[in-house]
Formats: sequence, structure tokens, C-alpha cells
Amino acid sequence: MNFLDNFKEKAKKLEKTIGIGLSKDFTINNNIIQMAEKIVNSSKNKIMLVGEHDIIESLKNKPPKLDSKLKFIVDSDPAKYLARKLFEQQSLDAIIRGGLSSSEFIKEIKKIGNYKYTNRLALLETENRKQFFFAGVGIDEINNFDQKLEIMQNSIAFLKKIGIKPKIGILSGGRNNDLGRDPWIDENIKSTLRLEEKLIELYPNVSIKHYQILIEKAIADDVNLILAPEGIAGNLIYRTLVHLGGGRSYGAIYLKSYNNNRIIIDCSRIAPKFEIEGAFYFALGVQSE
Repeated sequence: MNFLDNFKEKAKKLEKTIGIGLSKDFTINNNIIQMAEKIVNSSKNKIMLVGEHDIIESLKNKPPKLDSKLKFIVDSDPAKYLARKLFEQQSLDAIIRGGLSSSEFIKEIKKIGNYKYTNRLALLETENRKQFFFAGVGIDEINNFDQKLEIMQNSIAFLKKIGIKPKIGILSGGRNNDLGRDPWIDENIKSTLRLEEKLIELYPNVSIKHYQILIEKAIADDVNLILAPEGIAGNLIYRTLVHLGGGRSYGAIYLKSYNNNRIIIDCSRIAPKFEIEGAFYFALGVQSE
């Protein structure tokens, strides 16, 4: 299923305002501006491009075709500005990290949103253009049973809310017959089996399967939600797919904030145009009309 196409179609019918952070890198900013122009020119949505004074000044030499739907905003701390506009003032319908530092952006989200960790769910695509949602893209995420259970519960609720029937694949550190080879692997596999059992108990009408270490089998079975074995492995799976394997990423939604009606989309600060465009559509496609 092409989730991004569905998001694009929905975006055309909306009239929302999104904020996105600008980088100190001119190439990234140029990509962000081009994609922002594409969005506002094909819909009624508005975009605020937020950056520090020097960044905005440098861009004024090659300005986009600004109109009432596309604006530059100068602020000494763009991450804090975006977080406050979303959480405190609620004057933005969604925010996207864009070119901002991940550590600074996440710090502000956790502080202002009062979150211990973020629970991000990424929209990924294989080289063969199969799209799926992927949990565990942060090195500090899903590193124990409780975190995994929470992110899966939030992910299932999210998919159901946007009209997608979950088909879940859970990954672990090896095959079941690898038990006994290494204590860490043993614990990871056993914990994943326990998670599978718990999720089946909680969601008897949802397709849930432990694919062990066989991510390729999960993709072949058209699973639409995959959980990584732990955070570092998840981050490496994402990076290998997108940066080495010909796949694509379209950003990641912060599930905890989404459950509180605050839409935040993460994307790489070195994101190519397709990821930035995807992040815009992701932010719009999960909106309530």
C-alpha cells in the first residue's frame, strides 16, 4: 500500500499551517524551500520557514516566491520557537525538524512536551517501493520490554486512527533456534516472544507475528508495521536501507505528541528532497480535517 499517496490526496483538501526549521547549510535550505513552494502552490496549506537571523539574511539574496502562504520567521532558537508555537500557543498545526539539530530539537520537544522519550514511528520505503511503518529509529528508544510494549500500543492506535489495518512484524536478535549462543541474544529473543504473546492477548483481531531476525520475510509478507530488536539496531536498519540500500524515508511521527493532538515530524537534517516532501505530506496526511 502506498501510504504517501493517500497523505498527498488528503493534503490537497486541507488548509493547515506547518512550521519547519532551517539549517546553516544552504543546500538543505534550498531543498526545504523548493518543497515548501511545491506544497503551498498545490494546496491551501501554509508553511513557516524558521531560522536564525544570519540564515534568513543569507536566503534573502535568493528568495523564494513568497506569498501569504509561505513566510520566513527569524528566531535565535528555532527549535524552541517551533515547540512553543505547537504546544503552548497552538498557532501551528504541525512542526517538522527540517534542518535543525536532532539533539536540540528533541531536547525542546521533551522539555516543553514533558516527555521522557519520544516514541517515533517512521514511514520507510524499500528499493522496490514497498512502504511500511517502522518503530525504533532512535538509539535511546525501545531498549526494554516496557518501551517496546508502549510504542507498539501507540503505533497500533495511530494506524487505526488514520484508517490503516495493522499487520505487525516483530524482530529480535536471532532465530528461535539461536537460543543458547549468547546471553544477550537469549534475553532479546525471550523478551520478544513475551512481547508477541502480550500483544496477541491485547489485540486478538490484529495480525501479529514474531519474524525473529528475518526482516526480509516480514517485507515479503506485506507487513505494514515493523518493530526493531532495539534502538541501535533500528537506527542501523533505517540508515542501511535509506543511505546504502536504495530505499527512502518520509519522516517519522512523534507518537506521544500525536496522542495529545500535537503533530511533530522528524526528518534527517541532510534529507534529500523526497524525504522533505514526504515529511510535509506526512504532517498533513495525519491531520483531522
